[in-house]
Amino acid sequence: MPVGTVKESRKGLPDIVKRNDRMQRGEFMFRTKGCVAAIKWQDNKPVAILSTYHNPKDVTSVKRKNRDGTPSIVPCLAAVAHYNEIMGGVDRFDQRRKRYAIGRHSVKWWHRLLIFLIDLSIVNSFIKWNCKNGGQREQLSFRLALVRQLTFGRQIKRRGIPDFLTKKQAGCQRGT
Repeated sequence: MPVGTVKESRKGLPDIVKRNDRMQRGEFMFRTKGCVAAIKWQDNKPVAILSTYHNPKDVTSVKRKNRDGTPSIVPCLAAVAHYNEIMGGVDRFDQRRKRYAIGRHSVKWWHRLLIFLIDLSIVNSFIKWNCKNGGQREQLSFRLALVRQLTFGRQIKRRGIPDFLTKKQAGCQRGT
C-alpha cells in the first residue's frame, strides 16, 4: 500500500509531525525525504500519514460535519483522501478489537501473540455472526452470547466466604 497512517511518537519521523502545533481544520504540513512524504493534516484531531505515491502538494476537498451538525467542505491532501477511500480491514479490525480487547500486558512474546489471536478469532466470529443475523447487532451482545455458550449456559454462582475461613476446626488451636 502506498499510503498509511503512522503514530506521531514513532522514531525517525520529522519534527513537524511530532510537534503539537495548533492548526486549524484543513491545514497541513509535510516533509519529504527521498520518495517518502510525512504529512500531518488537521481534521477533528491531527492525522499523521506516510505516503510513497502521492505528491504532498496535491490538494482536494472533503465533506465534514461541524460540531453543530452543519456540513462543510474542508481542504484535504490527496494522500489523506485516497487513504480514506481505501481504509478498510485493518483499521476496522483494530477499532473492533480495541473496543472490548481481552489483551493484557506481558513480557513474553508468545503471551501477546496468543491474546492477539484470541482477539482476532472473536472479532472474525463477530463479523460472521453479524452477517448471519442481519448486520445490526452489537459486539457486546455477541460477546455475552459467546460467554454463555462457552460456559454451557451456567450461571456463575457467588458463594460468599469459603468454609475454611468461617468454621473453627477442632484440635487446631495455637500453642498445642
